[in-house]
Amino acid sequence: MSRTARFLAGWVALMLCASMTMAQGFSPPGRHGRGGGQALRMAEELQLSQSQRDEIRAIFQRYREGALGESERILREARGALEQVIHDPSVDEAAVATAARRVAEQAEQAALARHRMAVEVHGLLDEEQRARAAELREQRGAMERRSRRGPRERFDPAG
Repeated sequence: MSRTARFLAGWVALMLCASMTMAQGFSPPGRHGRGGGQALRMAEELQLSQSQRDEIRAIFQRYREGALGESERILREARGALEQVIHDPSVDEAAVATAARRVAEQAEQAALARHRMAVEVHGLLDEEQRARAAELREQRGAMERRSRRGPRERFDPAG
């Protein structure tokens, strides 16, 4: 399996396990427990053992209470500060740029923490679960891409 495929499988596993964990009352930072029904279906699709579910729950709790939780909190604050300066006519562009860089820096830190968490979760899955997670991720990605396209405009040859 290529490095890219392993990374994608890990990311899929994270998202699927995050959904499963949310359904059981342990949502990762910034997720607020959405997606319960889908999460249970995904956990069933992957046929996670109770041991895997428990370990994943512990991983999410550790990250929520640690680096990821802190990164997400700081990121929310940075986004709020950026929104304030964007709409403040007394602020110059340099202040907006500084606030935007802070958001980018915090988004990077949060992404790195989520990646570390994904790597841990990925390590708990067997090869079959990883393959199934990759399939489910591809299906979800295709649905999201279709929903982002929005309604298609009709071609009117008359102009």
